[in-house]
Amino acid sequence: MDERQVPQRRWDHYQATIVVIAHGDEVVEARDLARRLDTTIHVITAWNPGAERPGDEENRRRNDVLRADLVALTDPVLPALGVSTAAGDPAEPHSEASWAVVGLDRDVALALGARYGQDAIFEITATSQEVVKCPLTPD
Repeated sequence: MDERQVPQRRWDHYQATIVVIAHGDEVVEARDLARRLDTTIHVITAWNPGAERPGDEENRRRNDVLRADLVALTDPVLPALGVSTAAGDPAEPHSEASWAVVGLDRDVALALGARYGQDAIFEITATSQEVVKCPLTPD
């Protein structure tokens, strides 16, 4: 499969994203949680696939379906939020609800991202946060 062609501006937004995860009764930066759990975390969303902007209601619906897919594959599935100010005014950052998962193979995470039309997913360890391009999926 070929990789998606992601416009540089969108890629810059992904690179500038800060990911936080709800864990228990706290919200923690994703690398801190990966360090605590001594594991790799994948963060996937169904919001705003590619250049599409379907609106909050449809985004929530799609993200709920993604969560069900993730729950069938691994546990835990934790609420996450990706926040970026690269789009413009730092006082009004862009954010997208996401899901953080532990114990999911990278290829499976990428396939899920592709199934939901995403350009990329996040792969997070104690020392890095990598934006990994999703492959194209057959139509």
